Amino acid sequence: MLLGVPRCDDRPIPRRSVTEGGPGAVEVSARVHGLALDQDARPLAADESSQRATAVGVAVHWSPVAQARLGLTAERTAFEPFGVAGAPEPETFVVLRAQLDL
Repeated sequence: MLLGVPRCDDRPIPRRSVTEGGPGAVEVSARVHGLALDQDARPLAADESSQRATAVGVAVHWSPVAQARLGLTAERTAFEPFGVAGAPEPETFVVLRAQLDL
């Protein structure tokens, strides 16, 4: 968390909201995750299937006031094939989310 204070549900709330002249709360996160299949899965897989996938993601969330949150998440996944057939092209996923607590 860059700005703000933690809350019991692990979501930061602004120390000073934008309505009070502050920046709100900003949270930045990153993660790496993956999937690996052993050769026993090969008979079940299509020719263009991947044996391994590795993803790297980053997210930024901004809470201008305690009841609102905007988030931007981007993730890039790379694939490794089972054998000689080529793996799918890397994929990029981007999502923008708005949340209001009513």
